[in-house]
Amino acid sequence: MSLENRVLELEKETALLKQEIKNLKKLLNLNVPADDSEWIANRAGEGMIKVVYPGIYDPDKSPSVGFPHNRRKIAEQIKVGQMMFIYVTRPVKKIIGLTRVVSSVKPSDGKWPYVVDLEWIIVPKPGLTLAEAGLNIRPRIGESLYAIKKSAADRILQQLNEQPDL
Repeated sequence: MSLENRVLELEKETALLKQEIKNLKKLLNLNVPADDSEWIANRAGEGMIKVVYPGIYDPDKSPSVGFPHNRRKIAEQIKVGQMMFIYVTRPVKKIIGLTRVVSSVKPSDGKWPYVVDLEWIIVPKPGLTLAEAGLNIRPRIGESLYAIKKSAADRILQQLNEQPDL
């Protein structure tokens, strides 16, 4: 079994275990965080948050995001027209803007073997942390894309719209 397939299997197992824990907490009437179901790691959706490095700020280049070899299947889930919030890791750890996907995944000779082109819908702003967005996401190695529900996307959109452009 390839490493990529093993990672996908482990992610599915983890998701099933998380769901089982949620079900047990409900059964035992334990407090389940409200925003726990507002996102899922390593999935594409109508609304997404992509963790990127600061090169996304370059005003002379059209924005794009890359994916490593072991995330090809995730990159292939992304479709033209989907919305992607951009979360930068440096110089701040914040959601700084909103983009629309303008290309399907394509191979690249650059740092990342798979790339998706974007266009800015909300240009970079001072940004908001994931906590300020009401999400309990803690980006970890191997997690660079989060599908989010409309309720979370609407909150982020409202907060970004209230900020000045960079």
